Amino acid sequence: MRSLVSSLLLLSLACSAEPPARERAAAAPATEESAEEAPPTPRAAATAMEATPAPAAAEERRDLNDLQARLRAVGELMQTMREAAAEAAEGESTLCGQAHAAMVAAVEAQQEGIRSLSNTREPDRWLIAERARYIELCEQLPEDAQRCARFDYRLQNGRECGPIMEALSQAQKDAMEEMAHRERP
Repeated sequence: MRSLVSSLLLLSLACSAEPPARERAAAAPATEESAEEAPPTPRAAATAMEATPAPAAAEERRDLNDLQARLRAVGELMQTMREAAAEAAEGESTLCGQAHAAMVAAVEAQQEGIRSLSNTREPDRWLIAERARYIELCEQLPEDAQRCARFDYRLQNGRECGPIMEALSQAQKDAMEEMAHRERP
């Protein structure tokens, strides 16, 4: 659970099916120039070079723009997940009820958002304990860890929650894992 944010970001970035420009250029078939074509004059070649950016540089700029767009989309997805978690937690009266509602809403938003980012692979599947079991396990945790079990709170208070979660006993960490974890193939 403590690596939820890292897992979600890496998953989002890993959805790219487009290889880098250099790999695409290396994999592209070579074309044969026609023997009947006359070589360009030096003036024509110089004009063409001035008017057209180098293909590798243009591809690298496009890849950079694609990466920037993908990172913006991931940031927007994280914001959507945070908002869904906060909204879902509002209707709950206990920290553990809030944590469960927030986790369910965040994962649902993540699943839908990942699908819209890329159609190259299915998003990881998160297993969240049934509400009663989740709350039972959560209530075994100290109050500060219960607060940090809430997805949106942990995102906003990572510096506070990191040491709290690390200080949990192994039994408490196991309870956190049972509360919610990514399904591993």
